[in-house]
Amino acid sequence: MKNHLRKESRSSIPHNAEDRAAIFPDSLHDLKGLSGKKIKALVHALRVHQIELELQNNELRRTQLELQATRDKYIDLYDFSPVGYITTSADGTILNANRAVSTLLKTEKHELMGELFFHFVTRETKDLLYLHRKKLYETDAPQSCELVMMKSDGSMFDAQLNSILVADSHGDFTQIRTTVFDISERKKMEKALRESEAQLRLFHKMAAVGTMAGGIAHDFNNLLMVMLGNIELAENWARGKSKAAMENLDAARGACIRAAGIIKQILHVSRQKNSPRKPIRMTSVVQASLARVDAVSAGIEIKREFFAENDTIIADPGQIHQVLINLCDNALQAMEEKGGRLTIGLTNAAIKEDAAFPHNLLPGNYLKFSVSDTGPGIEPRILDQIFTPYFTTKDIGKGSGFGLAVVYGILLNHNGRIFVSTEKGEGTTFDMYFPVKEKENEA
Repeated sequence: MKNHLRKESRSSIPHNAEDRAAIFPDSLHDLKGLSGKKIKALVHALRVHQIELELQNNELRRTQLELQATRDKYIDLYDFSPVGYITTSADGTILNANRAVSTLLKTEKHELMGELFFHFVTRETKDLLYLHRKKLYETDAPQSCELVMMKSDGSMFDAQLNSILVADSHGDFTQIRTTVFDISERKKMEKALRESEAQLRLFHKMAAVGTMAGGIAHDFNNLLMVMLGNIELAENWARGKSKAAMENLDAARGACIRAAGIIKQILHVSRQKNSPRKPIRMTSVVQASLARVDAVSAGIEIKREFFAENDTIIADPGQIHQVLINLCDNALQAMEEKGGRLTIGLTNAAIKEDAAFPHNLLPGNYLKFSVSDTGPGIEPRILDQIFTPYFTTKDIGKGSGFGLAVVYGILLNHNGRIFVSTEKGEGTTFDMYFPVKEKENEA
C-alpha cells in the first residue's frame, strides 16, 4: 500500500508540473493583468507544487537511506564473513578482499589492494594457479584447485580456491571472484589417515609373516634339540679318541647355537616369545645400554634428552636393551663414513581420543622413546619394507635383515607402536610409544 502511494505520487509529479507551468504567466509584467482570483489560484498551485517537491525529496532521502543500509549490510556480510573472499582483475591484480583473507595472509586490507595474487602463492604451486585461471577462462565454469599460499611473515598454509568469472556491462569477463579456504588441518588429517592405513597394512603383513615364521621356528627348534642331543652323545663317544671329530662336533654345536639365536629372533618377530616382565625405569635401562654404544661410537656425538617425569613401564629389560642396541647399530652404521649425531630421547606423551597422531594407539599416557640420527636417511621407495624379516640394504656380512623386524615385534608384544620419519640427507628418527605404569596413589 505504501509503495503504491509512493509510485502514484512520483507519476503525478510531471503532470502537475505541466499544469502549473500552464498557469504561470510568461513574465512578471503579466501579473498586473491578473485578477485577484487568478493570483490566489497561482499561489495555491505554487504551494501544492512545493509540497509535492518536499514529498519527492523525502522519498529520495528514504530511498538513499535504504540503499545505504543495504550497502552497509552487504559490506558487513562480505567483510566479516568467516570465508575468505577476494576479487582480482584479469591480470591477477587484487581489487577487493575481505577481513578473512587479510587475516589468512597476515596483511592489512589496504596493503592487499593493487598487489598481484601470484605474490601470495608459493613458487612450487604457481603453475597450479596459472592452470586454474586458464581453465576458468577456457570453460567459463566455476573451477577449484588446491595449492600452497604464503603469508607476509613467510609461513605457509594449504589453501583451496573456488573461482568464478564476472562479466562487465558489455559482457566481457574482466574480474575473477574467488573464495579462499585454509585446508591445512584437512591436509594433516588426510596425511594422518594415509599413515594410519600404512601402519595397519604393515601390522597385518607382519601378523601374517609372524604366524608363518612362528610355526616354522617351533618345528625347527624341535629339530635343533634333537641335533644338539645327538652332538652331545657323539662328543661323549669321541672325547679322547679323535681330536678331529671333536673339532667337527664343536663346529656343529656352534652352528646349532647360532641357529637357536635366529629362532629366538623369529619368535620375537612372531610375538610368540614369552618373557618375564616387570616394572622398569626406562632411563636406567637406556643409560646402562648406552654404555655399550659409547664404546663403539668413535666420531659420533651421542646426545641424551631424558625429560620424562614418569618413565616406568612394564617390560622385559633384556628386550628393551635389544631394541636400543638394534636401532643404535643401524644409526651408527649409517653415519660411519661422515660422522654425525645420535640422539636418544625419553619424554611423556598423552594420547587423547580425538588425536589424529600417533595412530593405532589407545587413548592414554605413553612414554615416547626416540632414536634419531643425522645420517643419509632412508629411501622412500623402501620405507614400507624396512620392518620385513630378512630385508636389508647393508652389504653382505653386515646385516641379517632381522634387526628392525625384531624391534617391531618387541614393540607390539609390549602393546607399543613404532613410527619412522626420514628425509633424504637429513637423517632418520624412530619414535616408539610404550604405555606407562601409572603411579599408585598413596592411601
